[in-house]
Amino acid sequence: MADPEDTNKPTDAQAQTDAEKAATTATPITGKVIILPPIPYGSPIVPPGSKPKPTPAPKTPQPAPTPPKTPTPPKTPTTTTKPKTPIAQGLTITTTPYPKWWKDAAAYMIDVTGPATVLQIAPTPGYKTYIATIVIVATGQTDVTFNMGVFGPSGPMHLGGDGGPLGMVIAMGDSPLPCGQGGFSITVNGLYVRLSGFLTYFYEKDQVQTAPK
Repeated sequence: MADPEDTNKPTDAQAQTDAEKAATTATPITGKVIILPPIPYGSPIVPPGSKPKPTPAPKTPQPAPTPPKTPTPPKTPTTTTKPKTPIAQGLTITTTPYPKWWKDAAAYMIDVTGPATVLQIAPTPGYKTYIATIVIVATGQTDVTFNMGVFGPSGPMHLGGDGGPLGMVIAMGDSPLPCGQGGFSITVNGLYVRLSGFLTYFYEKDQVQTAPK
């Protein structure tokens, strides 16, 4: 006798027919298929249709503070030195300062034809006479003597002998030739020899007071 439950079970052929019907009558799936990219490990999961939050940019490290500048010391002004003019070998150049009396000096002509003695500077009472410079030239061989007032004559100075010089220049500088309160004269002993030139001189007040008689 057949089991009543067995009568309700479909047969194999019937089950196959039911499966084919279901396949032909199934409603097709419609819509957009979203393919998500692979998510790296550790990344946050973002739902479909929403924008991911931007990742904040890494902060730029602040630069180290600049140390204060050391003040530059002021430059020392430089002086430009002019190149020295080369001096020829054997030539010596010296600078002579003016003597203290140069503003008070006077000049006088020398013109003596020998043999003769000519007074050049007359004495002045109360003043001393000083000879500062003598420049003389002779036309021939002769002896020249200077008569220095109260101090008397000089030795004879020979000019023109044995090929010697016929002239001389005497610059006294800070040691002028003193004549005291006397005058100054020149003696030439050469016959018809002419001595010419000039001299400079000055007076200085005599500090010695003469006692009254």
